[in-house]
Amino acid sequence: MESARCKAFLEAAERGSFKAAAEAMGYTPSAISQLIAALENDLGLNLLIRSKKGVKPTPEGAKLIPIVRSYLAREKEMYELASEMQ
Repeated sequence: MESARCKAFLEAAERGSFKAAAEAMGYTPSAISQLIAALENDLGLNLLIRSKKGVKPTPEGAKLIPIVRSYLAREKEMYELASEMQ
């Protein structure tokens, strides 16, 4: 699983829009949409409900949010430990 996809999903779910997620991550809204679509394709699940008002997690997406947060935290921990070992 690619961490950029996970980060895009979390940002969009937490901020409620692709535009806000894009601004936070330094991407375009289109790039955020593509990253999330790729993650949804990888998992075989719809993670966000898209509407003109923005986005919100599907029930499946809401269940995955804590796991995705943990995954990203562990990834950060891995890089920090590797840095300390150098």
